[in-house]
Amino acid sequence: MRTTDLYLRGLGAFVPDAVPAASAVAEGLCPPEAPGRLDMTGAAVAGALSAPEMALRASREALARASMDPAELSLVLYADTWHQGPEGWFPQSHLQHHLGTGDALALEIRQGCNALFAGLELAAAHLAVRPAPGGALVVSSDNFGTPHMNRWTSNSSFMGDGACALVLAPGHGAVEVLSVNSMVVPELEETHRFGAPVFPPEATTDHGVVDFAAREAAFTRHLEETGAGTDLWMDVHKKMLKVVSRTMAEAGVTRADLARAAFTSLGPEDLEHRWLAVLDLPLSASTWDYGRRVGHIGAGDPFLGLRHLMENKEVGPDDHVILGGLGSGVTVSCAVVRVLDPDDQG
Repeated sequence: MRTTDLYLRGLGAFVPDAVPAASAVAEGLCPPEAPGRLDMTGAAVAGALSAPEMALRASREALARASMDPAELSLVLYADTWHQGPEGWFPQSHLQHHLGTGDALALEIRQGCNALFAGLELAAAHLAVRPAPGGALVVSSDNFGTPHMNRWTSNSSFMGDGACALVLAPGHGAVEVLSVNSMVVPELEETHRFGAPVFPPEATTDHGVVDFAAREAAFTRHLEETGAGTDLWMDVHKKMLKVVSRTMAEAGVTRADLARAAFTSLGPEDLEHRWLAVLDLPLSASTWDYGRRVGHIGAGDPFLGLRHLMENKEVGPDDHVILGGLGSGVTVSCAVVRVLDPDDQG
C-alpha cells in the first residue's frame, strides 16, 4: 500500500526497566545457556502493572507529542499478543474511557507480532476517507508476567513487557509513512498451536505454562517428516522478498537509501537469516543492540526500535528507515518511513 499524506505525528512508549537475564538464571527461571544462545541480556518487566495501563501511558505520551486532543481522534486500534484483563472486557474501551476519545471507532487487533503494521494499513485507509482534521491512535501493549507464561523459556526469545503508541494524521509530522504491506503463508498457522487442541480454548483450561518454542520445534519436525517443511519456509522467504521489493518500490527508495532498519526482536539468527539477508544489511544497521536488552515486546518491537533511533539521534532529517516483522499466521510485514524532523512531534 502506497500511503499518501500519512504522518506519524506522535510516537509514545512505556517500557519498564529491564531485568538482567543473569538474575533470571540465578533464580532458576532461565536456562544458563539461553542468554548466550539468544544473544539477549535481559527483558523489560512491568510487574503487576497491567498492559492496558501501560497502553494508556504510552498513548498519553504520543498524544502530548502530537499536540492532539484525544477528542480529535476518529479511530483507536489496540493491538495485543497476550491476555489483557478480565474475560468479556475490552482494553480499547479502557483507553476510550480514560483518554476521552468520544465516539471514535475503537477496535482490538489480534494479529500477533505484526499487528501494528496491520494497524497502519487500517488507519491509512480510514484517514484517507475521513474529513480532516482528525487522527488515529494505534497502540500495542502486553505484560507477559502471568501464571501461564515464562518470559524466559516460553518463546524463542525473551519476552519483554511494554507498550508503544502511534498517533497518525495527515498534514505534517515527525515521520512520513511512505508505504506498508503484509503477506501471509497460512499453511504455517499451526506453528503456534501444533499439538494443542483448538477446543476448548486454552485460556479457559488449566493447561500450565505455554511453550511456543516447543510447539514450533515439534511442528518443524512434523514438516520435515512429511517433506513439506522446505517448500513452506521457502514460501516465507519468497514472501519476504516480495513484500520488501513492493514496499521499497512504492516508497521510491533503493537499498542505498536506507539509513537504518528495525525489526521484530527475535534474535540475530532470525535477523541475519531473514530480514538482514533479504536486505543485505549488516547487523549494526538494525536496532538489535536495543532489542536484545529489553526483549521481544509483542507487536511493538519495530516501532519501539524506530523511537529508540529518534530519541538517541541515530537518524536525522530525510533518513529512510525500513521496518519489518514476522508474526503468527505466518505473516510477513514491512514498512518504509522517512524521518522529517525527530524533534518535531507535534
